[in-house]
Amino acid sequence: MSEELKIEEGMPEQFVGPRKVFTVSVSETSKTNGGNDVVEIDYEGGLREIMSKKTFEIIVSDKPCDLTQLREKRIAPLIAQLMDVVAENDIKAADIETVKVRFEGELYNSFNRATHYLWTKDDASFAPGFNVVSERSILEAHLVVRNAPKNQNVTKPEGGEATPSQENKG
Repeated sequence: MSEELKIEEGMPEQFVGPRKVFTVSVSETSKTNGGNDVVEIDYEGGLREIMSKKTFEIIVSDKPCDLTQLREKRIAPLIAQLMDVVAENDIKAADIETVKVRFEGELYNSFNRATHYLWTKDDASFAPGFNVVSERSILEAHLVVRNAPKNQNVTKPEGGEATPSQENKG
């Protein structure tokens, strides 16, 4: 059983950005690429998110904050770590643009590979450098949404009804 931390009555509330934390549990099945713990966070209202335990411990707060403040809390320690890595690897000023472009490419390829797999269920056909979403049509997107399991939450515009393109059809 995973270690679960439920926010009990009388305990200080916890927030990740503007979202109020309902429960946090350490994943039994997932680790980061570095072998560190991953937490599963359930927010009030039903949203669920996963992130490294290290990141959660950095960004969780007893007060809500906006998404810009949350981004800064999450990114500032990363920049400090990246600066240490750059210094340790003797990166020269002339290398900065190459490192930046290659790193950005690796990040996008990670998202594109995951998206490609979600669309095709075939990891072997992934080709780095292609934007998987831009190669898909709106018809394909609608078919995926229509065939999604019925128990999925429907995204509704604030204060309004779900539009036909937002509803699960089947």
